[in-house]
Amino acid sequence: MTGAAVTDTSDTTVQARPWGAATLIAFRFGTCYFGLFGLALAIGLIPVILASIGIDGPWLAIRGLLHAMQPPIEWIATHLLGLHVESTQVGSDSAFQWAALYCIAVLATVATVIWTLLDRRRRYDRLQTWVWTVLRLMLAAAMFYFGMAKVIPTQMPFVLNRLVEPYGNFSPEGVLWAQVGISPVYQMLLGAAEVLGGLLLLLPRTAAAGALVCAFDLTQVLILNMTYDIRLKSVSSQLLLLSLFLLAPYARRLLAVLFTDRAIPATVSAPLFASRRANRVALIVQVCAGLVLLAAFGGQGWQQFTRPTPNLYGIWQVDGFSAEGYGAIPCSLTNSGGAEWYSTALY
Repeated sequence: MTGAAVTDTSDTTVQARPWGAATLIAFRFGTCYFGLFGLALAIGLIPVILASIGIDGPWLAIRGLLHAMQPPIEWIATHLLGLHVESTQVGSDSAFQWAALYCIAVLATVATVIWTLLDRRRRYDRLQTWVWTVLRLMLAAAMFYFGMAKVIPTQMPFVLNRLVEPYGNFSPEGVLWAQVGISPVYQMLLGAAEVLGGLLLLLPRTAAAGALVCAFDLTQVLILNMTYDIRLKSVSSQLLLLSLFLLAPYARRLLAVLFTDRAIPATVSAPLFASRRANRVALIVQVCAGLVLLAAFGGQGWQQFTRPTPNLYGIWQVDGFSAEGYGAIPCSLTNSGGAEWYSTALY
C-alpha cells in the first residue's frame, strides 16, 4: 500500500507539471484540425448510418449546407491551389476534397493562433480527456465502417469477369481487388483487425492499445492506397494522423517499455466528470454508442452481402432480348471477351 501511495503521489506530481510550448501548440492545433475533420467525417458517415435503418429525410438540410460550401472551396482550389475542380466531383481523392482538407488546415492554424494569444493556461487536463473521448469515438466509427465492409466481405468482392479478362487489362486497383477478393477469409481477417482497433478505442483503459492497433492497420491501408492507386488516400492519411495524435501522450511510455528496462509507473488522467457515477454512465454511453455503430455498419454490409445476384454476374451481359414463341426466350449474351452466346431459356 505504501509503495502504491508513493507511485500515485509521484504520478500526480508528474501530471501537474506545465506542458511545454510545443505540446500546447500541438494540442491546440490537433484539437482544432481534427475537430473540423471529425465534423466533415460525421456528415459523411451519419447519413450512411441513418440510411441503413431507413431514415434519410433529416439530412436534406445538411446536403443543402454542403452545396452551399462548394463554391468557396472550388474558388480556393482554382485560384489559390491551381487545381481543376469539377463541380460534380466531390468524392474521395478529388481535387475538391484535397482543397477542403487545405481549408481545414488553414482554419485550424488561424484558430490555433487566436487560441494561443487569448489563452495563457499551461495545461488542459479535463479538456484533453473530453477531446480524446470524442476523437476516440470518431476513429472507432471509421474503423467499424471500413472494417465491417471486410468482415462481411463486400468491399472487395470477387467478380467472375476477372477469370476471363487478360491480366494486362487490370488496373493496379483491379489487381489488389482481385487478390483480396479471391480469398474471403483473408479479407475478413483484415476487417477483423480494423474492428479490433475500434473496439479497443471504446474503453479509456485500452485506448492506447486501440490507437496503436489502428496506427498499424492504417499504415498498411495507406501504403496499399498509395502503391495500388486506390482512391482513398486522403481519408486513410487523415485517419492515420488521427491515430498518431491519439497515441502521442503515450509515446514516451511506449518507447520506454520497448527499448529500456525501466519500470513504467501508472498514469493519472482527469475524469470527464467530478462524480464517479457520472463517469460510469459516460463509459456505458460510449460503449453502447460504439456497439450501435458497429451493428449499424454490420447490418448494412449484411444486406449488401445477401442481395441476390445472377450466377453469371460479372461475365455475361445481355445485348439483345426477344420473346418469340411460347415458353422460350431466345437470348443473345456477350461475355467480357466479346464472344456471343445464344441460348433458349424456358419459362
